[in-house]
Amino acid sequence: MTDLEKTRLCAEAMGIPVELNSLKTGFWMPAFPNAVAHVKDYDPLHDKAQAFELAERLRIGISPPSVDGGLWGANGDYGGCIGDTLARAIVECAAKMQAAKK
Repeated sequence: MTDLEKTRLCAEAMGIPVELNSLKTGFWMPAFPNAVAHVKDYDPLHDKAQAFELAERLRIGISPPSVDGGLWGANGDYGGCIGDTLARAIVECAAKMQAAKK
């Protein structure tokens, strides 16, 4: 799953309607025109506040990195995920949870 697909799944989990734009350039546009600014700015992989909002809303548990591995952990309803950053671990977990709902 690409980062773009993970971001789309996270947006869906947050209730933000999205669809792939007609040019398929990799940008996700809102299904409703009045939500353009909100979706355009949605990037939980790089925005820590958005990642933490995902963790809070989806009740994702967070594990600190081990001394030797340096990877963050996130645990949700459908298992755990790891990432080199906390935001990535949360997004991986949220995307996995949202994909399982489909």
